[in-house]
Formats: sequence, structure tokens, C-alpha cells
Amino acid sequence: MRPIAILLGFSFAVASLPASATVWDCTYAGFTDSKIKVRAQYRVSRNFVYQLGTSNIPFRVLDDNEIALVAASGETVPLYMTPDQGATIGTRTIIIMKDTGEFNLINGFWSPRGPETGSTRGVCRQLRTPHRTK
Repeated sequence: MRPIAILLGFSFAVASLPASATVWDCTYAGFTDSKIKVRAQYRVSRNFVYQLGTSNIPFRVLDDNEIALVAASGETVPLYMTPDQGATIGTRTIIIMKDTGEFNLINGFWSPRGPETGSTRGVCRQLRTPHRTK
């Protein structure tokens, strides 16, 4: 009896997963002095947002509704460490306005030089949406 109950529970969990994830294709000015244009794709999967093609720590979804997606790095991110400068740590937040595609990336850092913050704006377009099941 026990193996059947486990199998049924597993089947139910698999059936409730979305068939695909929402992907946003975003373009924004980089943080360097040249403000070079950056193109990045973000995949929304349940409670996390992943920047595709990077090994960055995922963003934790804070709010995802019909108006906007708001997500922040879920933990302090070690950015670099050098013997003369020590460690720099920081967090990142993204906001995507769903009706207009407006994008905002906000960075906050702490280094031995002190706090550093920055933000940049851009635009996103939605590439894929989850299949809705009843």
C-alpha cells in the first residue's frame, strides 16, 4: 500500500508543475562609465528569477502580479576579493513593469572603500509565458 501512495503523490506533484517558464529579454545601460548596452534574459521559475547564461545567484521573487515583477538577490553576493582591497559584497534587485516593459536594476554594494550604489533603467519584452492549466 505504501509504494502506491508515494507514487500517486509524486504524480500529482509533477502534474502541477508549469509546462514552461516566463522569459524576459531585457536591454539596459551597463554600469561602466561607457554605459555600454547590456542585453540579458531572465527566466521566472516559481519563486526565483535566473539570469540566463550566467552563474549569478538567483533572484528571489518578492512580488509577481499582473502589474510588475520584483525580485532581489536572496543573499549577500561575494563579488570579488583581493589581498589589498578585501571583500566586496552586494545585493541586486530587478523590477519589470509588465504592461510597459520598463526595467530597473538596482545594485547596492559594501566594500572596504565604503558603500556604493547604482541603478540603471531599460526595457524588456516577454518571450514566453507559462501554459495555464485548470
